[in-house]
Amino acid sequence: GLQDGVWSHTGWRPLPELQRTLSQIPELKELLGRLGKRPSSLGEDMKRFQKRTRSFSQDDQIGVELDPLDPTALSGLTLSGQLTSMLPSEAVLLRSSFKSLRWLFLAKRAEGKLLSYEQSGWTDVPTKPLNTRRSARLPSETGGPLILCLDTSYSMAGAREDLAKSVVLACVSAAHSQSRECRVVSFSSASNAIESGSINCDARGV
Repeated sequence: GLQDGVWSHTGWRPLPELQRTLSQIPELKELLGRLGKRPSSLGEDMKRFQKRTRSFSQDDQIGVELDPLDPTALSGLTLSGQLTSMLPSEAVLLRSSFKSLRWLFLAKRAEGKLLSYEQSGWTDVPTKPLNTRRSARLPSETGGPLILCLDTSYSMAGAREDLAKSVVLACVSAAHSQSRECRVVSFSSASNAIESGSINCDARGV
């Protein structure tokens, strides 16, 4: 069991009962599925996050926003007056031997109606939360290791101990499915803390 900051392997024997306990807490599974996810321009998985706005403080949380000038990403076609992003079909008008087509090209450029590639990619920027419950779909990336702080004092004996073990097992499973590490720091007092190292999702690990 859990005692004075020290784990005993005998405390993990009732694994089926712990799994049944976990299955009765769907909110915990949902939380662990989202835990550690963060907006990232490198992410491919689109997730919903609370709406945030651009911040000019480097101390604020890193978020993402669309950069309309990002040359590395194309999101479609648009109309513009930019020669650098226009389609080759527009350049054909300029190189045409017909004067009327060359004039058509110049008119389209002056009016900003050249058919062009729409360059719009995500970029990482400091952000701060908005006072709203609205969310936005943003590219997300898995964060670092899951780190659990587990109270192993005698006050956790009984049902609290079973619940704590259920949370640890859920975190180990969630971290494994996301290719992340899971680490546990157990403590029973201010002077008694033990760091487990990385816990693997196998019989030896748990």
